[in-house]
Amino acid sequence: MSEGHGNGGDGPATQLDHALAAADRGDAEAQAFYDVFLNARLYVPTAEDEPGSPAGTVNLLVADVDDEGIVPAFDSEARLTDWAERDAPFTVLPGHALIEQLDPTLQLALNVGTKHFKLFVETELAWLRERLGETVTDLEPNDQDEAADFKTTDPPGALVDAMIPAFRRNELVAVAFLVESEQPAAGKTRRFTLVLDVGDADDAVFAELARDIGIAARSGLGTDEYMDIIAFNPLEGVGRALLEKAVDPVFARLPEDGRA
Repeated sequence: MSEGHGNGGDGPATQLDHALAAADRGDAEAQAFYDVFLNARLYVPTAEDEPGSPAGTVNLLVADVDDEGIVPAFDSEARLTDWAERDAPFTVLPGHALIEQLDPTLQLALNVGTKHFKLFVETELAWLRERLGETVTDLEPNDQDEAADFKTTDPPGALVDAMIPAFRRNELVAVAFLVESEQPAAGKTRRFTLVLDVGDADDAVFAELARDIGIAARSGLGTDEYMDIIAFNPLEGVGRALLEKAVDPVFARLPEDGRA
């Protein structure tokens, strides 16, 4: 695919482009597109702060098209700049965070001005919000002694691969372990426990990053599989058992990743 500039400039095809192109082939491919979209880093143009806006508030740019409010978003800064035809202010959000923050009355236009354009209408966005509410984890920051009985076999590569980008973008995650419980959750055939070393992060921060990683994990979990996410505690529960059994982590942040 040739690169372009100005309106209609696409540049090289992205992972999201490929997923969108395949989405019409069947339900599995359509689901795969939404998984990629929810985890994509999106560049969203912003507007000037409104008078009286709380400090730290980010106002997304809303375009009025045929009396419909539409928020444009792009999966690269270059595409945003091509669309705006100038350097424009923007914020970067994971797809799932943008969906959750978006006003329910607004629509979302992905990669406007390219042949990979997609419009997310209100009903589609409402469905995605419902899906995000169906969490794959219990997001518990505390360790559980009863969960310390786990298998020492290697975890599924597909599940690990699905989470690696989320580990990298959540800079508080220094080390991550993934093990399979001997006892699956009710109604499930397999139950995994993800143990995250996040230093002294408080419960609210832990819950936020665990949610982001849990959403990323969806594409690597089967419909009959479940995953808990807990914080690493070397003194008890799963954390202590991991050290005693010398389990290798599935992720360890290198110094150049931003945290030693």
